[in-house]
Amino acid sequence: IEEEVEKITGCKVQKFVGLLSEIRRAIESYYEVVIPDIEITKQKCVPLFIETNTYKGFDRRRAIRFKASVETHFPIKELYEYTQTKDISACGLLIESKKQLRLGSYLVLELDLPREEHPFPIPLLAQIVRIASLKNGNFDIGMEFIKVFQEDLRLLIHHAHTQANKAAKEPSKGLLNKNTAA
Repeated sequence: IEEEVEKITGCKVQKFVGLLSEIRRAIESYYEVVIPDIEITKQKCVPLFIETNTYKGFDRRRAIRFKASVETHFPIKELYEYTQTKDISACGLLIESKKQLRLGSYLVLELDLPREEHPFPIPLLAQIVRIASLKNGNFDIGMEFIKVFQEDLRLLIHHAHTQANKAAKEPSKGLLNKNTAA
């Protein structure tokens, strides 16, 4: 099952066996959080929910996310913002934006696949469903697809899957880092 998870997500699975106190320290170090002081010696398992911008409990997504960078642009007032996706699924995508957009608002985006894969920008309508502040002053913007042509979505997912597989095979060139591989 490890190979399947690695192939689908592009993440490296690492086993960790240790005492609860060691597991707790590893989680706190990796996610850069402090787990509230609890009587961990009496517990038989580590708490399931960690408060951080990286991980918020169980993953409620309906589709597999692929770490993929696709050039993206969209209008904000009278200007266009140009950015890249951080991850893509069949239900939505994540971008990093310099501007804090309004939760619940709708955006018309255009995604630019390499010309040899698709000669024209892929238009789509998405709703902003998540916003998180980043340390660099930018914002992670999670969006759910509202309207996208099925053929365009198929091309987009194929591209993202291919990119994630390439990154998994070449860790030095991968899109993942310590803060996004969870």
